[in-house]
Amino acid sequence: MNVCKLGLSIAMLLSGGMAFAQGTVDDYNRAYALREKFSANKVFYSNVTPQWIEGTHQFWYVRNTPEGRIYVSVNADKKSRKELFDHKRLASALSNASGKEVNPEAIQLERLRVNPSLDTLRFVFGNQCWMYTTRKNQLVNEGSLPDRNAPQKHWMERDDEKEAAPVTSPDGKYTAYIKNQNVYVKELATGKEKQLSLDGTLSNYYSAYIRGQQEGGILQNPPGRETICVLCRVFSGRSTPTEAAQAGICQTGRRTSFQDTLHL
Repeated sequence: MNVCKLGLSIAMLLSGGMAFAQGTVDDYNRAYALREKFSANKVFYSNVTPQWIEGTHQFWYVRNTPEGRIYVSVNADKKSRKELFDHKRLASALSNASGKEVNPEAIQLERLRVNPSLDTLRFVFGNQCWMYTTRKNQLVNEGSLPDRNAPQKHWMERDDEKEAAPVTSPDGKYTAYIKNQNVYVKELATGKEKQLSLDGTLSNYYSAYIRGQQEGGILQNPPGRETICVLCRVFSGRSTPTEAAQAGICQTGRRTSFQDTLHL
């Protein structure tokens, strides 16, 4: 009998302790209020996520400060740190080009790429691809991102290699692009256009995704000389049913590619 009373007393004490541990509504409200008080956006100068720049001992990262976001570059060899670019100048250039007010303390650059000399940035802003040269404060719109909500064509009618934005040279003087299945280069200052390839056809065409020998597109090579080197792929053995009918060729489901280097 005494054992039963003792067991009942222990059970009541435990259940009472559990009920007390659950707390009240006010306790929970106070706990949730701490989440806003100590949220991540109130933590500054932390969470360094380095983005290394290929071929260098340098990286960039976004530094959260009480004043806002700052893009910072770090040189590991020199043990030095500085702002990656002038935030006010870039914000002003983006505002003028996009027609929208851009806060220099809240710039959001998506898919940011930085060249080894830190003077050319490529990024996405407002669903547009941009190139910005920091020394000249020159901003170039390199085209829109593909519309993900656009109706998708049938796989036999779609060829992602035929449509892409023009590629701008690192010095901002030229753009390279595909026109009539061939590679063209245009001098931006004069608008003068030059055709670099002559052998592109509907079934043997140059890819619109032009690349240079370094990341960033067409190169000026060697420095100081007006020589443009364009590296691109040539695809063969594939065309849409409509193009195949127009060209009088037999369409195949297989395509091959090789690299071709063209000079201005």
